[in-house]
Amino acid sequence: MTTPEYFEARAIRVHVKGVTEALSFADFIFTSSEYNKKSLAEYVAARKFDALPIHLTPLGHELSLSPETESIISPTVAGMFGKEYVLCVGTIEARKNPTYLVNIWQAMVRSGRRNIPYLAFVRRKGWLVSAGFHGPAPGLQSPGR
Repeated sequence: MTTPEYFEARAIRVHVKGVTEALSFADFIFTSSEYNKKSLAEYVAARKFDALPIHLTPLGHELSLSPETESIISPTVAGMFGKEYVLCVGTIEARKNPTYLVNIWQAMVRSGRRNIPYLAFVRRKGWLVSAGFHGPAPGLQSPGR
């Protein structure tokens, strides 16, 4: 609703119709981020819907481990210990433009720049993402990248 340029027209129509329909009978709304909460409140106000309570419900509980759970560190992550890296955490979505960041790293590699830190993504597939950005980016597999 806030960045329609990243989605197909049909997907936008279906989403807006679903949100509008849900707002017509909802008593309250849960969102997973302050951004979504603010965007939805603006959408409701702009369309003159009755104001609804919007509650923020962070998703951080999904990452909690019980004290008895042992962490398993992948060989890829273990290989980064003691090295410099840039860590990007979040969902992968077109509106967040992860391709731009990968292109910057590829340009640094091609330029011959020395001491480029690793670029590490901790990610989960975002909303309405069906393709792209699965696994290492081409050109970034070189050591130190």
